[in-house]
Amino acid sequence: MQDISDEKLARMEKKIFLARPQLKKIKKDYGDLSYFEYSKRKNRLNPNKNLRTRKTEAVSVIKNEVQRLLGTAVASSVERQLKDNDSVSTAEHSAPISTPDMLNSALHSTVGMFGSDKPHLQNLIILSCSGVSFSNTLSFSRGFLYHFFTKGHINNNQLTFFGRANDAKTVFNAPPYTINNIIDMKNRLESLGREGHLEQKEVDKLRLMLDNIYSVPHPLTATDYGDQLTITNYFFWKSLFSSYKRHVPDYIMLSQEKIVLKLLINYHLQQDTIIHRLLFNPDFHPLIEKYFEGITGAFTKDHSYGTFLFWGISKDNHRIQLFRKGNQLISKDRTYSVALEPNAITGAIQNKELIPGLMLTFILLSFYYGLLLGGGASQPTYLTAMKKAYIAMLQELKETTAIEDCSKTPTDDFVFFRPHLAFIEAYEQSIDATGLDMYLYSDPSFLKSIIEATKSISVADFMTLLLPVLYKQFCPADQKEDDLTQITRMDIQKYLGLDKKIPPISSLSS
Repeated sequence: MQDISDEKLARMEKKIFLARPQLKKIKKDYGDLSYFEYSKRKNRLNPNKNLRTRKTEAVSVIKNEVQRLLGTAVASSVERQLKDNDSVSTAEHSAPISTPDMLNSALHSTVGMFGSDKPHLQNLIILSCSGVSFSNTLSFSRGFLYHFFTKGHINNNQLTFFGRANDAKTVFNAPPYTINNIIDMKNRLESLGREGHLEQKEVDKLRLMLDNIYSVPHPLTATDYGDQLTITNYFFWKSLFSSYKRHVPDYIMLSQEKIVLKLLINYHLQQDTIIHRLLFNPDFHPLIEKYFEGITGAFTKDHSYGTFLFWGISKDNHRIQLFRKGNQLISKDRTYSVALEPNAITGAIQNKELIPGLMLTFILLSFYYGLLLGGGASQPTYLTAMKKAYIAMLQELKETTAIEDCSKTPTDDFVFFRPHLAFIEAYEQSIDATGLDMYLYSDPSFLKSIIEATKSISVADFMTLLLPVLYKQFCPADQKEDDLTQITRMDIQKYLGLDKKIPPISSLSS
């Protein structure tokens, strides 16, 4: 364990807060709350009542998407929730509930929902980024990560639907896995069992999971991998808490890009809204470039990062940067172009040539419809910057009504998208649990213990646990201090005594 002091933690925190000032505000506003209370308090309505009528458009599209994939009863529950709760998560990428980050994000968001009888606390609604590539390490969209524990050794392993050839492709619009992929996964499991890398009981349990969740007609008849993720994550999440006898919130993961495209087609491409003008009025375009340049999720003037309003999608499902030239969106190599004109954009969307960039996605979901978007450590900063840029642009265009509509929308909802709540004690080590680890190894009583733990741990303490990863991610390289970079999350967990409060989901010994 590294030598830790309050002074060292304060030094780390100061440098992080300089780079991510919204995190400082979150700690100031909510730090004294228990995490359990904070989790519940995040589920709320947008304070701007003027958006309630407009929000029915977004609710209708979300409801229809849930109904298409998960049925009428689940869709009705989502609709009821969104009437009294504008909070959704945008922290996740479209992927199985696989990595420790994906699993813990869901647990952090739902600890206040388990056992609830309130309509606005029935579902974890996730509008995930499906424009992410299969190679993204935070989400591991290709399949599942898990650990194998044997004879005092801890081994990392994978169970995947697709090979590495998909790495550079986007999850959006990716073809579905097939029954042949499932057969390959089962054959892989049998090989791991024969080689002694899995116990037979674990092989049998994973085969049962593949049979009951992934091999049934419901996901196998889906038209793309994103739809399969919505369906299978819903049922996999239920399987993780099958022993919990009270209400288990439903896990509803939808593609934010699909939702935005349907909203654009239904309500904006052919109708005069502020979003229509942003897309097609040439007075807006130079101001978008003026105010959004350099913001994470937008673009840079030198075209080294981001895209203007939309990404292009190639026939082999690679993402293409697009930038404005006059009234056209053009790729860098000039092999693709589309006019910024309603019929042209409508046709390109219907031909699956375009997906919205993050800037357009968040303007529509947050600033126009007023949804409260919960994101990871960076999102409160760049979403706040986007809102400031959006309002500055509207002020220059004298769009006063649109300014009033978005001015009260919060942009600091924070999802703890790092492992805090689910870990396995094995051979005197603490291992961040994956979704498959929880399925294979968790003690049936762990959930109740974790929920109770969040009632006695403050938001400030959980934010302190994040300091090592945030310090490495956000502190400039020339300002990093060696004694601080060596501090780990587990060091802080022991220093704060949280290792005594948060129970492992399973304990294994040699």
